[in-house]
Amino acid sequence: MPSLPLPLSRGKRAAFRAAAIALPVLALLLLEGGLRLAGVGTARRAPFQPVPSHETSVALDPDYGRMFFRGFQPGVAFDPFQREKGRQTVRLMVLGGSTTAGFPYSWYYGFPGRLEDQLAEMLPGRRVEVANLGMTATNSFTLWALSEPVIEQRPDAVLIYSGHNEYYGAYGPASTQGWPSTSVWARRAVIRASRWAVVTGVSGLLEPEAVRERRTMMARVVRDASVEAGGAAYAAGIAQYEANLRDALGRFERARIPVFLATLTSNLAGQAPLGDEPEALAAYDRGRQRLAAGDSAGARQAFLSAKEADGLRFRAPEALNDIVRRLAGEFSNVTLVDVQQRFRDASPGGVEGDSLFTDHLHPNARGYALMADAFADALRQRLAVLREAPPPSRAPDAIDDLERGMAHLQLAVLTNGYPFRKDRTPDQAEAMARAEADSMARSGRPADALAVRVVTDGLPVATALHTLVRAARAQPDTLAALRAYAGLLHWQPFNDPLMATALGYALHDAAYDPETAVLARYASIHSAAPLAVNVLAAVALRQGDLARADALLTAAERSTPDAPEVLFNRARLLVLQGDTARARTYFARYQATQGPPRAR
Repeated sequence: MPSLPLPLSRGKRAAFRAAAIALPVLALLLLEGGLRLAGVGTARRAPFQPVPSHETSVALDPDYGRMFFRGFQPGVAFDPFQREKGRQTVRLMVLGGSTTAGFPYSWYYGFPGRLEDQLAEMLPGRRVEVANLGMTATNSFTLWALSEPVIEQRPDAVLIYSGHNEYYGAYGPASTQGWPSTSVWARRAVIRASRWAVVTGVSGLLEPEAVRERRTMMARVVRDASVEAGGAAYAAGIAQYEANLRDALGRFERARIPVFLATLTSNLAGQAPLGDEPEALAAYDRGRQRLAAGDSAGARQAFLSAKEADGLRFRAPEALNDIVRRLAGEFSNVTLVDVQQRFRDASPGGVEGDSLFTDHLHPNARGYALMADAFADALRQRLAVLREAPPPSRAPDAIDDLERGMAHLQLAVLTNGYPFRKDRTPDQAEAMARAEADSMARSGRPADALAVRVVTDGLPVATALHTLVRAARAQPDTLAALRAYAGLLHWQPFNDPLMATALGYALHDAAYDPETAVLARYASIHSAAPLAVNVLAAVALRQGDLARADALLTAAERSTPDAPEVLFNRARLLVLQGDTARARTYFARYQATQGPPRAR
């Protein structure tokens, strides 16, 4: 007779149950560790990665934005900053969506790039870093997720312009991108989980194979097309915006980092409602009638009513601006930057319209300069390092010819389809955009032909700018060449020979001193060579600004006291100041750097 198995003791049963739970967990942890060692999902856990071949600098990893989307990766600015923040460095980090990123232009023509130029003008001799972290179609969840990594970079201030993507951006309540739950906490849990290498690996395997997508991003992100005012999705968007923004501001406050938080602006008079709500369409028509009658105040109110009733909420409702203003008053570290008021004041009749916008909400070059001015004024009032600095010049709004063509073509792609033209299929919208591209390619303008190749064929922007520089210099068209150089330097910020070539070319003609100064300011904060600061000093001397020339040369002498260019310009300055004795001393030092005269 077979013996019966002896029953397990209570302790052994508990041990078996614990082992049954622990072994899978241990296996998962081992798998996670192995995947992390293999580099899987590194960008999601550490968004700021060393720049290849330039390990002393870091930049936002292009793969970071992938964690918020399926089948789409938002572009990020190549805006490197030093891994180790120096004592003389002023570092600002800018958070937001496509407006922060600079759409429809490259990032350096957005307001963060314009602002960096202004700060470099205000702080000669200091290293200025304005890192543009804006990403298309992202909203307050990305702002919340990036807040802790940003704090680790020890910024002197954080700038925020965010809110237009709250409904259709990643994890928005009406978006195709993200978790279907409307719970802020559930969506945050998914974002936290996506940082695990195991989750990254699985999601990569499950992600659909990339296919050519003819629809614009605006068309792809819409799940629930109409978001009715007062409805559940509307309320969820407002709630998630406040929750995420409040938590991010709280983190920055605890880290004692000043925050400059901006109100949101959009095109009112120049953008009809994107939805079909009769109330919105009627309000827009009423606004046009009042504007034609000269009633600007009544027109603006009607246009605002049209925007608020527009069910396609690609433009943020005013409820988000109410949150911005309220939170700016609650947090001691937050300064309100009223971009909306700045645009209203600069618009004809006080009604925001096409004079400052390229489409429904993205500013044009003048609008981005206006945003930079608003932030520069607020920073100068509240940031200690800037309080004694002279006021900056108003931000420039010039763009290069290639950029103008690229922006025009990208806007043609955007506005020829949904939601701007709901009567067209993706095929029809693509055909209209292609016709515009063909027209530009046949225009006979080299910059337009290059823009078409960039947008439709994937030609690298840096390659196109190199070609444009050569063509402009061959004509010669000095202004076009200098503006192309200015763009090119942003794509190749570590290319010291390129900087020297650009600055040498720029300095020959005093008629283009404003463009020369822009080039030199960028070079001065991205290169250790003394040439850029010396060029700025030479421009100041040419313009008779002896005080600025003195400040620049003093800064240059601190780092490279025996640089020939610095000695020469110091001698020039001393002559203009009437101190000929010291001028002779500096000129003698300059001559000593040139070596013995060569035999003729």
